[in-house]
Amino acid sequence: MDLEKNLGFLGLARKAGALEVGTDAVEAAIAKGKVKLLVLASDAGRSTVGMFASICKEKGVPVRYSATKDQLGRALGRSQVAVAAVTGWHFAQQMLKEEPR
Repeated sequence: MDLEKNLGFLGLARKAGALEVGTDAVEAAIAKGKVKLLVLASDAGRSTVGMFASICKEKGVPVRYSATKDQLGRALGRSQVAVAAVTGWHFAQQMLKEEPR
C-alpha cells in the first residue's frame, strides 16, 4: 500500500463511517461479513497479525500492512491503532488499486 495516499483514504473512510478501528470492532465487522479490506500496522503484535490473517484468509478478505501503530493512530485520531477494517467497497477498491504492480 502506498502509505501516504492510503492513510488519507483511511481517514476519509473513517469520516464516512466506512471504517472499523480496534480489535473488537474489527472482529465484529468480520463476523458480520462487512470487511472489504483489513489493514494491519507494520508493527502489530504477532498474535494480532496471526489471528486476523487467519480469519481474513478463511473469509477471503484482503490484508495489507501499512504504517506503524503510531502513524496509523495519528491518521485516525487515536494514539495507536494496530488493526482497522475498511467496510466501504469504494474505499477498499481505491486503496487496492493504488498498489504497485
